[in-house]
Amino acid sequence: MINNEIEAEVVDVVANDGSGVHRMSLADAIKLAEETDEDVVAVNLHNDIPVCKIISYSKFLYDKKKKEKENAKKSRLNSQDTKEVIISTSISDHDLKIKANNVDRILKGNDKVKLTIKYKGRETRLINQGIDKLNIFESLVTVKHTIVKPAKIEGKQVSMVVAP
Repeated sequence: MINNEIEAEVVDVVANDGSGVHRMSLADAIKLAEETDEDVVAVNLHNDIPVCKIISYSKFLYDKKKKEKENAKKSRLNSQDTKEVIISTSISDHDLKIKANNVDRILKGNDKVKLTIKYKGRETRLINQGIDKLNIFESLVTVKHTIVKPAKIEGKQVSMVVAP
């Protein structure tokens, strides 16, 4: 809200030079803003007495949009995705090392990794070996990591989650 759109009679005006907050009537604040060819912009309307700034409204909108864009960028950078690596029940040692290198690369990218072994048909009788296989696989991962969810049997699959 700007100038006459503000419904309060008394406002707190934040000084541009950083000298503090001054309480004055809205009419006085508008006169002061007109002298410098600027606007009275409501920064916080949630208080009993609104907090306002004397600033160019277009500059205020530009700064607000720029700050929102920067915050959105930061939240995208800080978010963690969960990638899934599926391991075969009859995987060879060399292939296991290659998968471990892929997990290293994912963990370096600051993402979580869900390690999964899926069992089909007669393989399900060997499902108890899956926990040991995942623990061995986890020891092959060289990047510093933590186990978010330890190896556990879930239906016809065994899975665990590691994070950087």
